[in-house]
Parts: sequence; structure tokens; C-alpha cells
Amino acid sequence: MKTISTNLHKPAAFPAFLLILIVSICIASCKKEQNQDIVITGDLLSSNSVIEGKMLYLGNNRTREFMDSVIVKNGKFEFRIKAGEDFVPVKSSILYATGNPKWPYQLLGYKNPYFAKTQESAIYADKGEMHLRRDTTLKVAGRDLVSFTIENPNKQTQAAFRHLAFRKNPGGSAEITKFNVDLARKYSYSVDLLNQLEWSKKDVDEKELTALIALFEPELQKTVYFQKINTYLKVDKSTGAQFPSDLSLKAPDNTLTKRILDNNAEYNLVVFWASWCGPCRQEIVQLKKLYAQHKNRVTITSISTDTNAAAWKNALKQEKMPWKQFIADEESMVVLDSKYNLQSIPVTLLFDSGKNLIERKLGYDVDEESVDSIVELHLLGKK
Repeated sequence: MKTISTNLHKPAAFPAFLLILIVSICIASCKKEQNQDIVITGDLLSSNSVIEGKMLYLGNNRTREFMDSVIVKNGKFEFRIKAGEDFVPVKSSILYATGNPKWPYQLLGYKNPYFAKTQESAIYADKGEMHLRRDTTLKVAGRDLVSFTIENPNKQTQAAFRHLAFRKNPGGSAEITKFNVDLARKYSYSVDLLNQLEWSKKDVDEKELTALIALFEPELQKTVYFQKINTYLKVDKSTGAQFPSDLSLKAPDNTLTKRILDNNAEYNLVVFWASWCGPCRQEIVQLKKLYAQHKNRVTITSISTDTNAAAWKNALKQEKMPWKQFIADEESMVVLDSKYNLQSIPVTLLFDSGKNLIERKLGYDVDEESVDSIVELHLLGKK
């Protein structure tokens, strides 16, 4: 009888080079997956810091929402966030809960390597790792501040720390245009620089603005800053200072309306504010006084610039303002900003019976510069 070797029943040996190749691909794939994460680690060099055992929050500076939270343990912490393919770097701040209801959160700081004795309060959260190490050189008498040096700042944070800014060019100077173009080309990847351009979009003419946004990398077209500039360039600016009649805003019950101003009012006061804006909340006391004394002559309308509708509605419950309330979406905000420059709030606009803008006030003030005092001067015919 012929004997058949049992070796024929054994699986063939796996070629060594194929095994190495598969392992290599697996490792590369795992690394690529890890690089999709936003990882920010921190080392306080001691377990005796003021924030030991406290909750830290990584906040989105634009939306005012928290993206992640961690507890400091043994002087260390780590934020880790999954980032999808469409992720855009986010300007962020790290805060800790103080336990003080009057000042519930405290910002952590960052040493700026480009400017001496300069501390920053925001970094950019981006794909990859960034390590923070406590800056022990920061000493402020009577205060236990927490600041870090960044050992490997990502390129978005590096660009932001350079305090880049376009030059004002309303006259269309060729020299300034060249400076602005060169800046956009050199930092075409910078979300922060695009944000600066959106902030200062009225400082250059529209032809130059169109040319500048075209220089930024295509990925940045997904940012809200690019979209705001793009919409701003399309807005009809020929309507003057009158409040736009075709604008739809959302009320607290989620209904949309175009009837923003009161057609029968002697005066319309429009207030731009946000739930997170401390001065805006302080000003509400003055508005309530104005409403109580002059609601028969002045109609007040508050328009929130919040990006978080839930935060807006929660603030409405707290403040109990007895006049009309609306919230503007991003598209509406672009239209309103193009007309009334709303980069900083609070902003109050006073319109006469013909809906003509007769007073614009920026910021919160007291005494004779308070909003109620200024409106009363108009009511008395002294302005």
C-alpha cells in the first residue's frame, strides 16, 4: 500500500514577506485612524496644582459649546475627540470649573513663543497630538494662574499665535493690496487668518476681498468664515440703513416672521445680544427700565446672535424680558452685519417712525451713556 504523506493535509506555510506586508499595512492603517483624532495632553508637573481633581472643558470658541471634558488626575489630563473627514480646525479654549457661581469658569493660558511676556487664551484643536506642559515661569502676585508652554503646536495654533492681520485698504492702495495678497498666500491654510479677514471684511473693497478669499485652500471653503464672506459679497447693500423688510427671524416658539419692527411705533429700538455676553445681560436692566417707563412710545425688539438656540431660550427664561424676542441664523446675521457692523455686541439701533436709523450704540455703559438715557434724550427732543 502506498503511503500518503500527512504533510499534504497541512496548510501551506504563509510567505514571510506577505505576513510582514500585512502587519505593516495594519500598523499604517491604525496610525492613520489615530491621526483622525484630536488629542491634547497636559502635564502640570505636580499633583498639587489648583486644578488637581477638577473638571476641565475643551470649548468651541465660536459656538460656546463644550467639545470634551476630563478630570485632572496626578497632574495630567488628556482630551481626545474623533474628527471626521469634513473636520475643520476649531478655535478652542480650555476652562476649569471654579465652583464659584459668580465666576463659574476660569481660562487656562498659553505662553506665546513669538511675543515676549504674552499669554494667549485660545489654541486651535486640530487632527493629531499637541502636548501642553505647565509654564512655571509665570508668576502673578496674589493669583494662582495656570499657563502652559506648547511643546509641539500644530500649524493652525502657530499661525494664530503670530497675530496675523490684514491691513485696512479702503482706498485700494497697490502697496497694501500686495501686502494682503502675500499674507493670504503665505498662510493660505490658516483658519485664524480667514477669521481675521471675515472680521475686517469692510476694511477692504469688495474686489480685493473677492481676490483674497480665493487664495485660501479649498478645504477652508467649508468654514463658516468663508461662507460669511461669500454671502456678504452677495448681499444687496443699496438699501441704506433702513431695517431689511424681507428678513425672516425665528421667535421662541420656532415660528418665522418678517414683521420685526412695529410699523405703528414712534420709535423702534433693536437690541443685538447673546446669552454668553456679560455686558449684554447687564444692559437688560436698563432696557427693562426703559420699557417700564416708555413702552407706549418705544417698541423694543431683541435679536440674539447665539449659535445655540437652547442657550438662548434658557437665557430668556432667566431674564424674563417682556418685549419681542428673535434669534438670527447665520445667513440672517450676515445680512444684518453687512448693514450694522455687529462684530462686537451689545449693539442697539434706534429707528424713527419712518424706520430710519437715527442712533447706533455699541457696548454697555452707565449713567448718561446708558442705553435708556440716550433713548430718553431722543424722546425729549434733545438729540
